[in-house]
Amino acid sequence: MKSFARILFFSGLSLAGLYACQKELSDVPKSHQNSQPHALTLSSSSVKKGQALLVSLPAGLTDNSANWVVRPATGTQITPAGQSATITFSNSGTYYITAIYITDSVSGIEDSATAPVTVSDSSYTGAADSLTLAGEKFVLVAQLVPDTGSTLVDTGITFVIQTVDSYPCNAYVAITQNSLPRSDSVTLSSVVLNTGNACAGVTVPAENSFTINHLAVGSTSTITIFLPDGEGVFQFTVTATSTLYTFSPVSGSAGMVTINPLQIPN
Repeated sequence: MKSFARILFFSGLSLAGLYACQKELSDVPKSHQNSQPHALTLSSSSVKKGQALLVSLPAGLTDNSANWVVRPATGTQITPAGQSATITFSNSGTYYITAIYITDSVSGIEDSATAPVTVSDSSYTGAADSLTLAGEKFVLVAQLVPDTGSTLVDTGITFVIQTVDSYPCNAYVAITQNSLPRSDSVTLSSVVLNTGNACAGVTVPAENSFTINHLAVGSTSTITIFLPDGEGVFQFTVTATSTLYTFSPVSGSAGMVTINPLQIPN
């Protein structure tokens, strides 16, 4: 009699487990319940409450109309952008993010990708995060400063410095011009990420700019860029003629900074 009761007990557990499994699957469309889920790409595996999380489809997928689902859904906000989405959480805990997308536009076959994320009990303050620039390469683009006609501001040359790598679209390179307002030396320190606005997956080179004073015709000035994280120093000269400014690298870390173009009209 005891053996029969034990069989009924374990049979009840099995049925309960089967019901739970079926309940979990009911949140996922039948067209891809049997598929093997791929892993989503997350900007971080853990975030704070209110901190934006950038989620992207796995590499190689090109679907532009993914449907984004978060479980549990309470306290979450999803901003979809085709192959990516920005998600914020109001409550702490472990969440599972799923993207449902079309693998065959003709037949309408769907698949899904999923990933977990942990939300801590701390609240995000919105302060910008900084990334190291160790090993980063740069492109230097020269532009003439427009003459505003003001006697208080001398015209000069502005150098836009861009990273070769891409970052979220609101990132910028932190620059210190070592003696304001227009020193001939600058220091690069970090990439600053305003992570409160993740730009829904858009990435571009981070950039910033600095300006040097106008050069008299026939003169040459040496510009020094102190690279971040002990990467060394890059120097180049600016030579002015009546028609051209010419930029010539003279020393420094090889391959770390590229000047393009090497001449602009004066």
